[in-house]
Amino acid sequence: MEPAAFGGQQHPSPDDTTPRFAFLGRSNVGKSSLLNALMNQSLAVTSKQPGRTQKVHYYGWVASENTHNSMERIHAYFVDLPGYGFAVGPDEAVEEWQRRTQQFLLRAPLTRLFLLQDARVGPQAFDQTVQGWLEEADIPFTIVLTKSDGARRMADIIKHVNQICMRYHHRQQIDDTLSQSPFVYVTSAKHGTGLDELWTSIESELSL
Repeated sequence: MEPAAFGGQQHPSPDDTTPRFAFLGRSNVGKSSLLNALMNQSLAVTSKQPGRTQKVHYYGWVASENTHNSMERIHAYFVDLPGYGFAVGPDEAVEEWQRRTQQFLLRAPLTRLFLLQDARVGPQAFDQTVQGWLEEADIPFTIVLTKSDGARRMADIIKHVNQICMRYHHRQQIDDTLSQSPFVYVTSAKHGTGLDELWTSIESELSL
């Protein structure tokens, strides 16, 4: 299957069993930019101001370029989740956004969650906290490094990937049913790096 087209924001019904791929990461990790690059459309709102995404947004991947026809079959939903770690607004509001995101992850029938981390700095403490929570909740997830074009050296990215892989293998020795994928995708929304590989992983999930 080829990524034909995406419709604007969708609202699937509670009994909709269409596969769902969610995207989560620290505020300002480049989540909306990566989504737009994957969809090849500017549907997700991007901003230099962290915390712009405050609600859960669905984008339907339809079977043809006729995205305005409500009868078109949707292959899958891409789900844009509010970022964590920093957001604009009162502390109470920030906590509420993150509480709702956790509730969503526990209840939603996700095919896979893509956990985004900044390739320029690697996994931070909060990233690892979220990762640990996903493991405990047994939510299937894959780590995606974003903004690789902004890294000073390729060696830095390799170091971050090795760090992630070493943690995975250590955790797997403790729990061989680990919900994390062993793959790490290095991407750049700006240059399109890694997008084909990420699409291949999504399509492989749909063919299972």
